[in-house]
Amino acid sequence: MGLAATPEHGGGNHDLFWHTFTIDRPHVDVGVPIGGARRVRVNLPPGRYEYYCRVPGHRTAGMHGVLVVS
Repeated sequence: MGLAATPEHGGGNHDLFWHTFTIDRPHVDVGVPIGGARRVRVNLPPGRYEYYCRVPGHRTAGMHGVLVVS
């Protein structure tokens, strides 16, 4: 899933297993099913927010990043 530079994020899953878009604080956890897509809108104050896929092994495989809100 790619991130857009807007408060709304959408992503599709073209893999053979579920993924998530997860931010620990504030709590954001959106499941993206096989062949599915989800869109989430969050209102975040300025800062840096780490996001990741919480499926075991996915975060360590590189499915993570930092969302910067300015």
